[in-house]
Amino acid sequence: MSVARWLPRTPMDADVWIENIPYNETRAYVQHILEHIVAFAVVRKAEPPRIATLLPTVEPPPAAP
Repeated sequence: MSVARWLPRTPMDADVWIENIPYNETRAYVQHILEHIVAFAVVRKAEPPRIATLLPTVEPPPAAP
């Protein structure tokens, strides 16, 4: 699975990880989804989700058994 290959070797801030997604279309898609989550909250007059909730730290893959 491609995403598993993208996981960092050490914990990484999600915004940095997103910027390093190697496929332009995938990176843009992830960015647009995050933008739309915030936009829909504004349209609904709801409080936008906290950044820490949307972008938790990206962890390395678990060690193989």
